[in-house]
Amino acid sequence: MATDMANDSPSTAQTSKRRIYLLTHPRTASNLLIKIFNFPSQNVPARFQAGYFFRPPVHYGVNQKTFHKSLTSWTPEHIATVKQKYQDSFEEFKEWIDNGEKEGKIIFVKEHVCFLTDPVAQTQFHFSKDTELSERWQVQSTSTCGPIEKKIDTTSQTSPNNKTVLPDSFLLTFHPTFLIRHPALVFPSYYRAHMDTYGHPTTEAEELALIAELEPWMTFHWQRTLYEFYSSGPSKPTILDADDVILSPAVVMKHAELIGLEKENLQWDWEPLGLEELSKIPEGRGRRFVSTISRSAGVEKGKVGEGLDLKVEAGKWMEEFGELVGGRMEVWVKGALGDYEFLREKRLRS
Repeated sequence: MATDMANDSPSTAQTSKRRIYLLTHPRTASNLLIKIFNFPSQNVPARFQAGYFFRPPVHYGVNQKTFHKSLTSWTPEHIATVKQKYQDSFEEFKEWIDNGEKEGKIIFVKEHVCFLTDPVAQTQFHFSKDTELSERWQVQSTSTCGPIEKKIDTTSQTSPNNKTVLPDSFLLTFHPTFLIRHPALVFPSYYRAHMDTYGHPTTEAEELALIAELEPWMTFHWQRTLYEFYSSGPSKPTILDADDVILSPAVVMKHAELIGLEKENLQWDWEPLGLEELSKIPEGRGRRFVSTISRSAGVEKGKVGEGLDLKVEAGKWMEEFGELVGGRMEVWVKGALGDYEFLREKRLRS
């Protein structure tokens, strides 16, 4: 059973077995935080980009243009494929954990919460409370995908706030850290990165299609829901705000000490990635979403949410994205502010 590391002394945290889950959202400066932690110099098992075990099923849905659609429109074959990808990701994740713990390492892994979100919950939140959705998700396909083992069984969850594909018992083996950032920085940044990867809309119809496609990403609902799940359990979650990651080394060092990392191995500046290192990052989406940190040479004291004027920012979005997308961006940001402010109030402080 996980312990409340936020209340542990550093000596206790450093001598106990630890599994740390960094739970993020795209564009919340998680790559910067991982860079600062300097995992090659820490007792943490190696992992490309520090995690993202559950990226394959989500990116499959994005590429198939189904991730943003109701589960009722998914074919049994598509459901079976997505479930198998979740299962494969889960097995790979467990193997990585087992190998790391056998070597006596701190298990530190990063995941976007939206990658973990149960497709049934996703549809119910955005579209319908249809009670038959769970039955549809559990359908067994007769396609070449074969039967899917129900090791990740979302219908067996007893905790109402666990809206992930992972069982309570597995999630509770981790001490969670949530990384948040002001939605007025997160959502426009995600929109730009997505356009750069998949193309810029040139017509109103394309803009409307892109708005629909990005709708599931433009919320902090899942972060708050998972935070509330963990808050009711034995391992109280920690929250970091990207503003503090950028502006307050003391907060980062405090968190590093709490989770058992060596503070003296943290880094605040580094060399930009060279051509050889860049070539290891997949082209397209993968490379675009790490473009800022790849070019950086250290922590840049900018792009923080403190003091942002939403009226001013909304005007910038109208000018940059046009009235249709700019107006929707304002709706997304205002809709996420309540969840962001709720979480930010509970953030770790120096």
